[in-house]
Amino acid sequence: VIIHKMEGSSVDTLQLTFMSVAGSEVKVAVPSTSTVLSIKQAAAAQLGHSWPMIRIVVDGREIKNNEMSSDLLRVTAQLLVVPNREEAVQHAKFAQMTDRYDLMVQFCTCFAQMGGAFSEEEAQLFRTSFRVHAQELVAQWQTFRRAEDAERQNGNDLHAGFATETRQNCEAEIKDLSSKFSEVLTNHIIPAVPAESVDVWQQQESELKTTMMTRMGLTSREFMDMLQAPASTAAVMSAIAPAPTDVALQPDPETVQQITAMGFTADQAKNALETADGNVETAVALLVDQ
Repeated sequence: VIIHKMEGSSVDTLQLTFMSVAGSEVKVAVPSTSTVLSIKQAAAAQLGHSWPMIRIVVDGREIKNNEMSSDLLRVTAQLLVVPNREEAVQHAKFAQMTDRYDLMVQFCTCFAQMGGAFSEEEAQLFRTSFRVHAQELVAQWQTFRRAEDAERQNGNDLHAGFATETRQNCEAEIKDLSSKFSEVLTNHIIPAVPAESVDVWQQQESELKTTMMTRMGLTSREFMDMLQAPASTAAVMSAIAPAPTDVALQPDPETVQQITAMGFTADQAKNALETADGNVETAVALLVDQ
């Protein structure tokens, strides 16, 4: 991984300098009101990389694309570049091992946007990253939606406001995840796969959105309104549907098959996967312990 130091100053235009470990400089200028995504795109153009290969990290936390670039002036940040497809795949596998599915999505998006047909391993990593991260985000959304309703019922508007803000952040991340899957599918995966595989991948997209919608307790119209709403109107969801009760996710058939191939029954595999929130390694460990 190539590490750069980021420094800058802000007026109407944000001037940033990336200093490589070799001492060379890459200068980037973006509007001070832009998002971190603009920095990634500008830096990628300068460095000769695709922007999904660019990560910006502060104190070990990856800064999300929709955060404001001007906020980075008050911290010490690092720019990380994933050099090639093999390393992106390996980082995705490491992220899965540590249950960092948000990072796994980033790395899977990296190798997907490099073009070319997926290997079987890459396809499995890509599907798993989006499916499990969607489960994580929706679970967070459910938690804060219930907390929001509970605090309002108790008359604590301040705490309810905190829960509302966090829930809206979850909605923005869910929207971003759905958009990212659609963009990568349309522009990078489908053009590279055989015609007979197009329907399979489109079904994957449909299942991802249906799962999120169902667990959030939303109608199709409500869910599409959330996905299409501008970021500034994320609060549109606060007026709909009371906090839903948990709806059980059906384990991924391919994941179930992986476990049954080890000698366990389908029911055992499904129950273990539900307990382990879809994580194969954890599910297998639970079955072995039994």
